[in-house]
Amino acid sequence: GAGRMNYYNTLDALANRYPDVALANVPPHQVIETEADATFASVARMHLALLDQHAAIKERFLSEPSWLSLYGLPIRYEAREVNGHPQGLQLLRTQRTVFEVWNVSAPGTTVGRVNLQNVPDKVKKLDNVIIPNTAKALRKASDPDYPALIANLYWVADGLTPVEEDAVAQLERIFAVSEPYLRFRIQHPTDWSVRNQPSQSDVIRWKRLVRLTEKSWYQDGLNATEQSLFDDWGMRPVDVPDLAELVLQKHWIKDGVNNEEVDIVHSLIEIGTYERQRIDRAKPGTDEATIAYYLLQMPFLDSIESFDWPAVRSLRSINQLDRNSLHTIVAHYAQKGGITDYHAKIIPVLAAVVEHKPELLNTMLDPANVSVEDRSIVLPHTGPVTLAVIRTGSGDDRAMTYLDEAVRFSEGFMRRPFPTKYIALHITEAVEPWGGLFLGTHIGIREGYDNQHHYLNKFLRGVIYHEVSHYYWNSCPSWLCEGAAVYFEMHAGVLGSGAQKELAHQCRNTSIRDVTSGWNECHYYLGAALFFNLYHSLGDGVFLRGLWRLYDAGQGNLSPGSCEGMEVGLCHLRFAFVTDAPPEAAALAERFIGELYFGEK
Repeated sequence: GAGRMNYYNTLDALANRYPDVALANVPPHQVIETEADATFASVARMHLALLDQHAAIKERFLSEPSWLSLYGLPIRYEAREVNGHPQGLQLLRTQRTVFEVWNVSAPGTTVGRVNLQNVPDKVKKLDNVIIPNTAKALRKASDPDYPALIANLYWVADGLTPVEEDAVAQLERIFAVSEPYLRFRIQHPTDWSVRNQPSQSDVIRWKRLVRLTEKSWYQDGLNATEQSLFDDWGMRPVDVPDLAELVLQKHWIKDGVNNEEVDIVHSLIEIGTYERQRIDRAKPGTDEATIAYYLLQMPFLDSIESFDWPAVRSLRSINQLDRNSLHTIVAHYAQKGGITDYHAKIIPVLAAVVEHKPELLNTMLDPANVSVEDRSIVLPHTGPVTLAVIRTGSGDDRAMTYLDEAVRFSEGFMRRPFPTKYIALHITEAVEPWGGLFLGTHIGIREGYDNQHHYLNKFLRGVIYHEVSHYYWNSCPSWLCEGAAVYFEMHAGVLGSGAQKELAHQCRNTSIRDVTSGWNECHYYLGAALFFNLYHSLGDGVFLRGLWRLYDAGQGNLSPGSCEGMEVGLCHLRFAFVTDAPPEAAALAERFIGELYFGEK
C-alpha cells in the first residue's frame, strides 16, 4: 500500500497459521502481554528486554542498524542442554529469524560464535506448508521400483511432482555410478543436500554431477583434488549453467584435474555468478552471457599453462575491486582476438594496478608500452617453472638473472615446492610507497631499483631475494614473515655477507611482543635476528628441521598440536624449534625466543 517492499514476519506467520509445527532448535512462539493502548515504542522496549539475557546476541542484534526490518522484535530467549552442558545451545527467536550460539562442538559450527539460522530452509522442509500435499501427484502402480535409498526420501515416498520426477531420474543415475557417494550425501545433509525438497536448480546441479561421473578420471578413482571439484562445484548452486556446461567440454577437465585447474573453474564461476546477479538486476529474465563465459572461450584457456591460474585469479580480484576495469580489460583483448598465452603472462599483475595505481591500466594494456622477458627453468622440488620480468620501459638486464638466482636459492633452502609455477616480477610504481611487495599472483618492486642511474639500483638483488622469499612466507605476522625474508637475504649473502645487520638503532631495546600489532620497522630486524641467532646456535641441520616444521605447520601440512586454530606465530615457532627437539637445542631456542620475543635479559 505504501509502494515499497516490506519484510515478512516469517516465524510469526508460521506460528499463527500452523501453531502445532515445531522447528528443530527454534524456541516456541510466545505472546508478551501488553496494555491494550500501549504504544509501539513501549511494546518494543518489552521485547528488546529479552536481549539482556545474552550479551553477545544482544551486541550482534543491535549492531545491525536495520534490525527492526531484518529481524523484527525479539520473541523468546531459551538455553538448551547439550551433551550435559546446561547452556550448550543458546537461542533467540525473533519475528523473522533465529540467533544461535553453540557452546559445545557441533558439525559446521564454531563454539561461542553468534550465528543466524537458515530459517527459510527449515520452513520449506515442512510437510504440507510451502507445498500442499494436494499439489503432489500420487505414484502410479506402474512406476518402476526405485532403490530403497531413493524411495525412502520423504519427498519421494509421498508422491512426485514433475520436478521431483526429474530429480529422481538424476539420483538414479548417480546411484548407478556411485551408490556410496549418494548414500554419503543423504546421510550428511547440508543446505543443498538430496534430503531437501528438490527444485529445478537442484535438478540442474544433479545433471551436472552425472556429467562429472562420466569422466574417465572419476571412474578410475578420485584423488583429493578431483574430489574437491566433484564435491564442491558438482553439487553447489551455480547461477551460470551455460558456463558450467562449457567447462565440462574443455579437454583439460576431461583428462583429469589439478589444483590450478580447479582454482580456475572456481574463479570463473565466481566471476560469472557476480556478473549474472548484476545482469539479472538490470535486465530481469535475460539470457545474456557473462564475461566469464567469454573468457572461457578465449585462446589462453584452450590449455592450462602455469600463468593461466594467476591470470584468472587476478581477473576475479579485479571483478571484486572494480567491475568497470574488468569490462575494459576483457573488451580490449576481445577486439584483438581474445587473451593469448602472451597476454596471460601480463594479466596477473593487473589486479594490483587496478587497486593501487588505476591510472596505469591503459598503459599496461598497450602492447607498445609493455615488455615481457620470460625464462623457463626446472627446479628440483617444483619441476618446470616460468619466470617473467614485466616492464613498461627499459631496465637493468640483471633483474632476470637475480630473479632466477633468488628462486633457485629459496627453493633450495626451503626444500619445498614453490606455491606457484609462474613467478612474475613487475617493475612498477604501483607498489609505492613500499620498495617492494608480494602481491599473491606476483611480486612488484619500484622502478628505481631497475634503473642503473638511480640510488636504489644497488639494492636490486636484495629486494628481489626478499620478495621472492615471500612466496613461502606470506601468511603469518609481520615479525615472522618479514623476519624470515630478511634472514633469507642475509643467508644468501645479499644483505651484508651473511652476518647480522641491524635495521634500526631504536629496535635495540624493543621486543617483538612490544610491536606485534600492525606494521613496524622493527619487525624486520627483530624477526631476522631471531632466525639468525637460531641458525648460528643450533647449526644447519637442527635449524633447517625447525624452519621446515614451522613452514609445514603454517601450511596445514603438519599438526602443531596445541596451536590448532591459532594464527601462525609464537606457538608455531615453539612447536617448530622446541617441541621434540634435542634438549640442548630446545633450551637455546627458548632462550632466544625469551630474549627477542619477550625482551628477557
